[in-house]
Amino acid sequence: MIVLIIFFVSSKQSFQERIKNSQNSQIKQDKIKTEGKFFLQTEFGQNIYNPGDEISIVLYGDSQGQEIGGYDSVLTYDTNVLTFKKGENIIEGFELFTSEKEKGVLSLTGVKNLQSTQIYKLSNTALATLTFTADDEGLSPLSFVFIPGKTNDSNIVTVAAEDILGSAQGVVIYVGENVTLTLQKLYSIPQTSMKVTLKSIEIPEPVCKDCETSVELVVSNGKSQETLRFITGGIGGAQLKTSEAFGYVFEVSDIKEKSVVLRFAPKN
Repeated sequence: MIVLIIFFVSSKQSFQERIKNSQNSQIKQDKIKTEGKFFLQTEFGQNIYNPGDEISIVLYGDSQGQEIGGYDSVLTYDTNVLTFKKGENIIEGFELFTSEKEKGVLSLTGVKNLQSTQIYKLSNTALATLTFTADDEGLSPLSFVFIPGKTNDSNIVTVAAEDILGSAQGVVIYVGENVTLTLQKLYSIPQTSMKVTLKSIEIPEPVCKDCETSVELVVSNGKSQETLRFITGGIGGAQLKTSEAFGYVFEVSDIKEKSVVLRFAPKN
């Protein structure tokens, strides 16, 4: 009977100790600020390319004021659309290691040099440039492999060896076609019923540093039409963005007085 009582008391204490340890572990995990983030952007804000084009994509990181010692970024992409060429480190004092874990899965590891005494706190900091070649028409999302709480996927690691990554945003690359549009000339998009007209171009005088450049297109599909407006410059330094109409994506570049280059691709 005494043996049973001793065993019960001992077991109870052991169980309580396990609960206490588990609670302490959870408290420690809750104190880790998992607010770090990764995001990808094309180098010049362009998301639509032609087959054969070289594409530069920049990996950015933010550690929300916490000092880091390294990071892992695991990305997936469509090998039918893109071919990975190389990865290049941007942040001084770090080394970058790249490998393809499997077809269409790219692993990037950035590690602080042991000799470096610099403190690294990321604030939307450019970490690395990834170079791809556009192979064939289509689209390829570049997506992070990231599950909060996991340590064998994408992560940002502090000098205390804590993973603080809380979010990761990829980018979609489209491979399609381009054409030079001139004012008021109608252009038919091949293999579709869509037509595009360049309606207006507004380019400010060179002396106006805060003025906007704007381009207006009208895209028609049968009896329906949509107006797309592209703006760059201004006080906020707006960049040209991708617009959508009738299941296609559109971008403009090389804006001149009477012409622009229009890039387009199916959205899906």
